[in-house]
Amino acid sequence: MAAAANIGASRLTACGDDAERGRLTENLASFYRLAQRYGMAVDEEDMGWRTVRTFADSVALVEDCAAENAGLLVDALHFFRNGAKASDIAPSMAHVKHIQLCDVTGAAPSLPAEMIAEARGGRLAPSDGELSRRAATVSVEVPLVGNQPAQQHLNDLFQKTARILTPSL
Repeated sequence: MAAAANIGASRLTACGDDAERGRLTENLASFYRLAQRYGMAVDEEDMGWRTVRTFADSVALVEDCAAENAGLLVDALHFFRNGAKASDIAPSMAHVKHIQLCDVTGAAPSLPAEMIAEARGGRLAPSDGELSRRAATVSVEVPLVGNQPAQQHLNDLFQKTARILTPSL
């Protein structure tokens, strides 16, 4: 944890993989507290081959931990492959702190080894596969007010949105 803080990490990702729910919740809550002491937040990510396999599992775990620095990571591949729908995000939006976009094609794998292989080597760019047809549209809604030319307004919105969506290196 100290090493992550020393290199400037502000968010960590956790994947729950303990079948004993009480112990999993207790250990994750302890992890959140430790991260908090270092000024970091932790986002729970579901993966189909782990104990916390669905978005609903992640939501329940984060809510059970009730930590101020707890969040959810929504990975498009895991989210949709594990049965969630775009409308499932809205009730838990306050917890969603991290979104990973990608796409895939073909039927969802059913065996853990196949799920892992797809997650590590089968991802496509957003809109190059089938998941994008199930995803919610992302838009920017800022009305043109005043005398600014429409094209300048659109360029400004595009640049500012791109800064948010482009990770800084």
